[in-house]
Amino acid sequence: MNAYQFAKSNAANLLKTERYATAVVTACLSAHEGLLLAKPIFAVQQHKVTVHVFYYWPGRTLQHASIATLGGALTSCFASKVVELRLVQLSNMSLDSSILAQCLALQGNKLPFNRIAELLKSLLTPVFNDAMPANSLALPVSSLTGLQIKLSGRLTTQRYGPRQTVSLTHMGSAAKSSIGMTDYSQFTAKNKLGAFTVKVWLSQHSS
Repeated sequence: MNAYQFAKSNAANLLKTERYATAVVTACLSAHEGLLLAKPIFAVQQHKVTVHVFYYWPGRTLQHASIATLGGALTSCFASKVVELRLVQLSNMSLDSSILAQCLALQGNKLPFNRIAELLKSLLTPVFNDAMPANSLALPVSSLTGLQIKLSGRLTTQRYGPRQTVSLTHMGSAAKSSIGMTDYSQFTAKNKLGAFTVKVWLSQHSS
């Protein structure tokens, strides 16, 4: 059995490196118009780092050149370790709260909040594994059982109201069982009326 000791300084340096690597991922992929990016997840081992990058880009996918550029940039972040990059393209924006918050903020330039809330009802549907046969009777890998959206500020589609406006909508039920989880994110943007923040809570049930 191997024993490893980790000092506080090492933990702080690792956190700093992960923050820098997150900025690198954002810089490399933000040039792709319409691509929404979740916060990367890092799994750090003694000689290896696995970077999970989740993104939503309907109708399009990342090309090899972009992937190679991102991989090279991440390798420079963790110079002493082997870097394994795992790109996961999500087929449904409701699978990640960060991506959903970004999408809702973009929709805020086109639709009023109550209309956005109506459209969210379609998200409360099971998410199946793509490998399952179409006629499979298996249970879904995960399903969205509830969501809550909170908007702080005003959208350009809201002509009237104070600047410190808070709008809230929720549907479904919260995850309270041992096989359920709640995913939370927030996204802040600006429009001609000022800054606004979209907060998203997703309750999911996994089988």
